[in-house]
Amino acid sequence: TAGYLELSSKTNIELINFNKDEMIERANLPKSILDFDVLLNVPVLKTHHVALVTLGIKNLMGLYLPVKKRGEDFHERLEFFREKARQEKREYLSKDEFKQAHIEISGKILDLYKAVSAKIPMITVIDGFFGRDGNGLEKGETKNMGIAIAGENTVAVDTVGAYIMGFNPKLIYYLMLAQREKLGPSQLSKIKIKGVNPETIKTSFKIITAMEERI
Repeated sequence: TAGYLELSSKTNIELINFNKDEMIERANLPKSILDFDVLLNVPVLKTHHVALVTLGIKNLMGLYLPVKKRGEDFHERLEFFREKARQEKREYLSKDEFKQAHIEISGKILDLYKAVSAKIPMITVIDGFFGRDGNGLEKGETKNMGIAIAGENTVAVDTVGAYIMGFNPKLIYYLMLAQREKLGPSQLSKIKIKGVNPETIKTSFKIITAMEERI
């Protein structure tokens, strides 16, 4: 549907299904990434019902192996609280349960980012030509933004993306954690930006969190 097969045929570029790849020893990552000089990480500008935004760092979940364990390994606390709510006949998660699920996925995707960036240099390009709000999946609206955000530091790129979407990067735990661990800046004032001033294109993405979704 995305046209990659046609592109591969025209350019003679090999397509690799990482989901069928061997894993790097002691890492849940595809071995093929060790064969390349750079990883081009191309997420879409959109929200997420647990991580709040799903940009460059969370996009790396596409590298996590085995594919069948992605949801289970990254949403362990969320599923635990959902089951607890079902048993208690509650329709929604509590604020504290959502916070714990948000903290868990933030820590895990940041660990993944550290593992990947230790193996291969990365350039992140957020495709913001069309963004998506809501929960980032089936609920939400397509946002015609007409922008791209690119950089060598994924934390900085995600910070700019989150800000343009109307979020305070300080309130997104994985970005705050990344700055604390000196992996990159989560404050616009510490990022050198070339091109359009983010302030002039800043908008307001609505978000439906896991706390607002019926169990």
